[in-house]
Amino acid sequence: MKNTGSPDTIYVLVEGSNGCSSTMNFDVIVNPLPSFNTPQVLATCDDAASDGVAQFDLSDATTQITGNNPNLNVSYYDTQAEADTGAPNDQLPIQYTNTGSPYNETIYVRIRNVNTDCYTTTSLDLEVNEAPSAIEPQPLVYCDDDNDGFWKFLT
Repeated sequence: MKNTGSPDTIYVLVEGSNGCSSTMNFDVIVNPLPSFNTPQVLATCDDAASDGVAQFDLSDATTQITGNNPNLNVSYYDTQAEADTGAPNDQLPIQYTNTGSPYNETIYVRIRNVNTDCYTTTSLDLEVNEAPSAIEPQPLVYCDDDNDGFWKFLT
C-alpha cells in the first residue's frame, strides 16, 4: 500500500464466520525525517603533549548541525550501530576526548525530532591539529649605555 498523503485514513471491514461484520478506521501518519545541516569537521589544537589526543566540545557541532532548531535533539556515539539504536548509556559525553586514531576520528550523530520522534544519523569527523613547536630563542643581552634602564630592540 502506498499512502497518498499524511494522514491517510484506512477503513477496515471485519466479517465473522457467522456473517456479522464490524467496521472501523484509523489514520496512518508518515512524518518526514529531520532536516539538518551537514556536519562540518570539528577541529581543535593539540595540547602540549603533542600526542594527537584532545578534548572536543561537541555542543559546538550540535549548534552547527541543528542551526539552533529547538525541535532537534542531537546525541553522539562511537559506532553507527549505537547511533541507530540510540541507547542513552552508549552516548558520548559533550566534553569528549578522542580515543580513536591520534589526530583524526569519526564519531556518529543521531538527530531526533522531539515532536515526531523520527530520527536520522550521520557522521562527524574530529580533527586534532598539531600545535606548532616553538623554539626557545637565545637571550638578548645589551648594555644600557645611558643608564636609563631601557634599550631599543629592533625586531
